[in-house]
Amino acid sequence: MNALLPTALDVACGTGNPTAALRQLANAITGTDVFPAMLKQAQARFPDLTFVEAPAEHLPFGPSSFDLQRL
Repeated sequence: MNALLPTALDVACGTGNPTAALRQLANAITGTDVFPAMLKQAQARFPDLTFVEAPAEHLPFGPSSFDLQRL
């Protein structure tokens, strides 16, 4: 049995499909996107995940904040 990673980040997550797929790999998952409408859809579809409005060039997280990153 494989253990899940503690955290994962999905940059440019859109409506959250790829973000939700990360459930197989990590316990706490955060998706980011620059488009509020996309994030609203993602949060409605996947309320158990965290979504943050942020451009890929200026993420509001420190170095090594996530165990896995999908770009």
